[in-house]
Formats: sequence, C-alpha cells, structure tokens
Amino acid sequence: MNIYYLQKFWFHERRHTDAALHRHFFTVDLPEVNIDAQIWLTIFSPGISFDEQVAGYAAAGVKSFRFIDSNGLTQFQELESWQGSVRVERCIQIMFELAVQFATAKAEGMIYWHE
Repeated sequence: MNIYYLQKFWFHERRHTDAALHRHFFTVDLPEVNIDAQIWLTIFSPGISFDEQVAGYAAAGVKSFRFIDSNGLTQFQELESWQGSVRVERCIQIMFELAVQFATAKAEGMIYWHE
C-alpha cells in the first residue's frame, strides 16, 4: 500500500456530568480517494453516580461513510456496531462519532490516503 497523504482529525475534549448519552459527530468530505481510517480515545476520565446508579462511559468509532461503487453510483454505508477502523475504496465522505456519558473524553484519529 502506497500512502501519499495523512489527514489527522480530532474531537475536542467533551465533559458531561449527567446520565444522558451525548453523541458528537464529525464528518470529513473527501475527493474520491482510497482510505484507511482509524479513531481512538486519547482522554477518558469516567465519573460515577451512586444516586443515579450510572458509571461514566465513552466510545469513539466510525459511524458511516459514502463511496462510489463500481457502477459510478454513490453508496451509503452506516455501521451497526462500534468500529475503530475501516478501509474504504473510492470514499467521498466519512463520519466519526464520540459518545460520552457522565465522563470527560477526547478522541483523535487519522485518515490514510493510499493508492
């Protein structure tokens, strides 16, 4: 694999002190390129509430992507489970998610453009 461009991205630190699940999304538009993409948590500090019976939670993953299929048509793929990395041929858009509940969290990632 010949990587010719690295595209870094990140979610700034998010802090939520309640039991609701807060979902944050980040979309990257791309110029029809083959990619490998990955995301990871760089900060995670969970809280705990014995009154509400909830512990802190954070997760980062790929939410969805758009790509051009072999017929030249745009396709949309939404992932049904948390995935920290994907490989997409002829990608034109990718969306990442950071979910935080009763915690402080930050996530970073990298998109590798390749031939």
